[in-house]
Amino acid sequence: MHRHAWVLFATLALAACQVVPTRPLEAPRVAEPARREAWTPQALDVVATPRLADVVAFVDTLPVATTLVVFDIDDTLLGAPHANGRDGTRRFFGSDAWYNWQAALGDDDPDKLPKPCLYDFLALNYEADVQVPTEPDAAQRVRDIRTDRILLTSRSPAYRGGTERELRANGFPAIRQLTMKPNVFVRSPDGVPMTYIDGIYMTQGADKGEALFALLRKLGIERKYTHVVLVDDGWKNITSLHAAAAARNVRYKGFLYTGIKHDPNAPDAGPAARVDAAAARSAWSAWLEGIGRMYPERGERLAKECSKGR
Repeated sequence: MHRHAWVLFATLALAACQVVPTRPLEAPRVAEPARREAWTPQALDVVATPRLADVVAFVDTLPVATTLVVFDIDDTLLGAPHANGRDGTRRFFGSDAWYNWQAALGDDDPDKLPKPCLYDFLALNYEADVQVPTEPDAAQRVRDIRTDRILLTSRSPAYRGGTERELRANGFPAIRQLTMKPNVFVRSPDGVPMTYIDGIYMTQGADKGEALFALLRKLGIERKYTHVVLVDDGWKNITSLHAAAAARNVRYKGFLYTGIKHDPNAPDAGPAARVDAAAARSAWSAWLEGIGRMYPERGERLAKECSKGR
């Protein structure tokens, strides 16, 4: 081999045998998930208001993507029809206030209805009667909310048909599901069956705070919301959701809706409105008679069930 060619060959061979240091490969950079702001509620944050517009104004200040607004239905969005035409007077018998009055009566009170009879009445009443908005523009106020929304009611899933009908009849918008799951069945921590369909969550008297987070957990979005706002006429529900949100480090705001009635359990609620028991008793008798005229066998059975213990 020519001397110059041999030198060139040796040089290349020596270079090939040397280890050339290389820069180690770096894992692709992945953005860290947004950290939830550490926040500990110091006190129950509640505003009492008779105007749903106040809710809209407040929610407009919150982050759209991570806020959930929860609306109650009875005496918050819908209420009992008017007693004497549309003069502004709401009928007491059969209303949410009437049910709360019944629930608070002692078992030995002559006006107390046995539970089977009471629940039969509610089922028939929700299906057959109409309801009216708590405010003329209540449906528009719900429509004005730009964040995720849910209607959360203590009504039983058995009352869904009449509930959806009256919401539609009064112009309330269809509420988009929080996820793509169309029908969701949930059990509360104490075993109560609940349904979430078409944006309406029917919880059958379960604790509203724990019921809401049981649903979010079932949907796989328990950590999505940094803010939860509840609009409800019941003080127990206001405090229930506050406790559930605080336990999960979620910012909470409660709006105690007073457009229809004042919850006597709320702080500074003032004197409770006097219940006209005689008028409620008379309306109950008239209702039973009306059912008996249309459906004699059903009316007879209801009369027997409702007289037990009375």
